[in-house]
Amino acid sequence: GKVRRRGSSQLGDDIEDIAHWLQEVHRLPIRNPEHLTNPSGVAPEWVDGTLLCALVERLEHCRGGIVGVHPKPRTKAACLFNVRAALGVLQENPRMPPHLLWSERDIVAGKVSVILPLLTQLYRVFHG
Repeated sequence: GKVRRRGSSQLGDDIEDIAHWLQEVHRLPIRNPEHLTNPSGVAPEWVDGTLLCALVERLEHCRGGIVGVHPKPRTKAACLFNVRAALGVLQENPRMPPHLLWSERDIVAGKVSVILPLLTQLYRVFHG
């Protein structure tokens, strides 16, 4: 059984599970999972695509990583490139619904309404 941390978190159960999965299982430096709790809000740490690329590289076991990723993107174009690169890898996965994989502009805008469903689906597909 899985140990649940109860009472310590204002996150919803689903987001808490996802945050734990990202932080503990995949060792991603998620600093502000609480941003994901506001459906109309913004999650700035996902905007540049680096976390998404790191997650996809781990989930899809990309040998040598995703090609061409900007580790410290300074422009919106570089952020878009990163997000597109990650989504492009996921497009090869038949278990990922297409509507989640063509939303790079919303992801670069930090829209939780798009980022959370994407992370939720990744959790469902890869956590099992």
